[in-house]
Amino acid sequence: MDSAPPISKVRWFVRALIPLSGFLIAGLIVGLPLGWLARSGPRMNDQEDGGRSIRDARESYLSDHPNGLPPEAMNDVYAYAAVLARAGELNDVQPWFSRLDPLVAKLPDSILNPNEKREIASINPAFQGAPLAWAVALMPNMRKLPAATPWLWTRGLQPDGTWGKDSPYGGEGGVICFLGGSSTFVPSTTRDNDISLFKWGTQERTHNIFEALPPGTRVGEYTPTAEDRVRIANWAQRHAWITSSKGLGWWLLVSACSLAVARVQTLWIKCLSMVIGVVGAACFWFVLAS
Repeated sequence: MDSAPPISKVRWFVRALIPLSGFLIAGLIVGLPLGWLARSGPRMNDQEDGGRSIRDARESYLSDHPNGLPPEAMNDVYAYAAVLARAGELNDVQPWFSRLDPLVAKLPDSILNPNEKREIASINPAFQGAPLAWAVALMPNMRKLPAATPWLWTRGLQPDGTWGKDSPYGGEGGVICFLGGSSTFVPSTTRDNDISLFKWGTQERTHNIFEALPPGTRVGEYTPTAEDRVRIANWAQRHAWITSSKGLGWWLLVSACSLAVARVQTLWIKCLSMVIGVVGAACFWFVLAS
């Protein structure tokens, strides 16, 4: 029996291009949404409940104290949390932390010293100086401010609108809460279609959240140490598999296309090429989106 004539390079390229296009489209449908969810979903859910709890505690406190927060709450984020805790509004530490933060090894038991009377208790030493996930704008009476004023956001937001590598999500975005009650996760504040920040007292857009605050407002947040940055770098190396899956995606795509254009008519091999191709394309799109 005569063997079939060899396939020309042009015909081979065309035959490879067709399944490659199909794999990329199918992988796009699967990988892109999964990548987006991997980027924003867990992070938004991680801090959404915490932000809501802190907001409710603040609103409850201001309802009972029309003159606003006391001066000691303006010292830093720990003093802010302690004032709410002493008033019986929020002594649970979980809302102040992120379960995705690589700097958090163990949560303290409470905000206030459990061995002292709540109304006059000092701050729990295990809470003071802990890597809280939130930065808070230290403003005494927020009820008099516009609803579009940001007051609480994920730690590490920089003046250029990006989050630092030592933020809870490794620089991959954060949550911003506004006095009007809304909150949103954004990769950064540099894109106007993601979030709208305005310079204080104007309608001029800004990427710098500090320009959106009343003049003289101080911000309380945890400042990572040099040791923290080393821990974050080590953590990033251990989680580098996500980036490496991009190379895996390319390898699977090439393998699938080779099987698809191979002169093998066995059904299970053809089905295998389709599965490998879609998985490879999904890995590729997942990395681009996440």
